[in-house]
Amino acid sequence: MAIEDDTDRATFFATDEHGETVVIAGGNVNGIFDNAYFSIATGNADVASIKPAFICLAADVSAIVIGTSTLIRFGTTYRIVNQEPDGTGMTVLILERQ
Repeated sequence: MAIEDDTDRATFFATDEHGETVVIAGGNVNGIFDNAYFSIATGNADVASIKPAFICLAADVSAIVIGTSTLIRFGTTYRIVNQEPDGTGMTVLILERQ
């Protein structure tokens, strides 16, 4: 069995399934938007927040500059604050709503 490539991985982001197309730095990128809620107990206080992220092919965002590029989804603009490549050809973009 052959090792998967970007064409195989792109099927995870098909827009007719659960993927979507967003605008990143003026170009369209397919991926999965995640706006997960998380809570952390810190002893005296609990902290709760959301952590917006966008999972996509690493090759689609290899030229993205952290902090200056924007991701636009349904009219909402996010600043990319970090990239987390996973070593398998996928990248998680950590976002901050502007």
